[in-house]
Amino acid sequence: IAALGERLIREEVIAVHPDGDGVTIFTSEGLWRCDRVLVCAGARTHELARAHEVEIPVELALHVRVTYTVRPELDVRRLACWYDRTGRYGPSVYAGPLGSDRYVVGVGTDDQLNGDPGTERSRRYVEQALPGLDPEPVAYRPCLLTILPWQADAFALWPAGPLLFFAGHNLFKFAPVLGRLLAAAARTGQIPPELTP
Repeated sequence: IAALGERLIREEVIAVHPDGDGVTIFTSEGLWRCDRVLVCAGARTHELARAHEVEIPVELALHVRVTYTVRPELDVRRLACWYDRTGRYGPSVYAGPLGSDRYVVGVGTDDQLNGDPGTERSRRYVEQALPGLDPEPVAYRPCLLTILPWQADAFALWPAGPLLFFAGHNLFKFAPVLGRLLAAAARTGQIPPELTP
């Protein structure tokens, strides 16, 4: 962001149209002409790609990260991140401290968008496995998962002429590395091996 300075424009993109040797971007503030466009539209990327005859094999799923209050007798500063794949208390769980007196619990799910996102399973898990938390939820954060078939935390870049479509899951975890790789791909049009589907 610092490198882009005033060239960073935060406007809604309505459409991208490749024509000849570049791309026209239609935005709420006008038209922009580019040599190449990198599309990173989260859960909508595969839909935009399909309009340009690119099939991205992403599967969408929904789950909810549920926030609980830490019981006052516990020292919040000593709480660790938690990842449980044992199955002893039900589904796999990842969790961690959130602020001064909160703890967030995410329950793994294979459910599709119309299934249970895990809110009740989270509560049952907390009641059984995390007695230091008040089992009454105080907040919910829905999360849309964009999972590629070869691995849960996978990502890749699909080319379509001057358009590059980037999709995957948990991208924020790799943001510093991805930023450099995607910027290079956008500048050169060459897809690095790390981003090949």
